[in-house]
Amino acid sequence: MLFRTTIFMCASLALAVAIVLALGSWQLIEDSLLIYILGIGVFVGVYWYLDIHRASRRRQRLRSQILERAGSPANGLAFTNGQKGEFHPAGAIWLKQGGIAIGMDPKGQFARYVQRNPLRDELWIDNVFGLEMAPQIALLSTPTRGISNSLQRILGRPLKQRTILRLSDNTGQAAEFEIHPDHVAKAHDLVRQIDAERAKLTPSTS
Repeated sequence: MLFRTTIFMCASLALAVAIVLALGSWQLIEDSLLIYILGIGVFVGVYWYLDIHRASRRRQRLRSQILERAGSPANGLAFTNGQKGEFHPAGAIWLKQGGIAIGMDPKGQFARYVQRNPLRDELWIDNVFGLEMAPQIALLSTPTRGISNSLQRILGRPLKQRTILRLSDNTGQAAEFEIHPDHVAKAHDLVRQIDAERAKLTPSTS
C-alpha cells in the first residue's frame, strides 16, 4: 500500500511540475512537453481509478460484510472453557478505528468481534466471547483529540465529543473502543438490553 501511494504521489508531483513549467513559459514550446503532460495526466487518472477508487469501493463492501457478519447468528460454538453455546445477536455496531464491528447477544451475554486485516482488504478475526469477562459495560462521552478541539478551547466554544464503548473487569483493566457516530444510538440500545438481561440474572435482595 505504501509503495503504491508513493508511486501515485511521485506521478502527481511530476504532473504538477510539468504544468508549472508550461504555465511559466506561457506556451508549449515543444510538442514533447505537451505529450509529457498528457501522458502523466492519463497515468495519474488511470492509477487513481484502478488502485485508489476501486480499492475504496472494495473496502466499503468489506465493511458492509464485516458488519453483517458481526450481526449474524452462529450455532454450535465450542468455547475454550469447554462449554458450548449459540450466538443470537440483537444487532451490531461499527467502531471508528481498525475496521472492527461488534455484534451483541444480550440474552446469551455474548459478543462477536469481527475485524478486517489492517494490511489487506480481507477478513482477519471472527471471534465470539462471553461478556462475563466484562462485568462492567459503559458508554462514555469524551472530547475528541486533535487540533480542532484545541482551537475550540482557545475560542471558548463547546468541544466536539466522541462516544466510547468501555469494557472493564473487576480488577480495573479495561478496553475502550470509539464508536462510529452513525452507530451511537444503536450502541446505547444494545447496552441497555445487556443491562436489562443482567438485571434478570441478579438475585433480588429483600
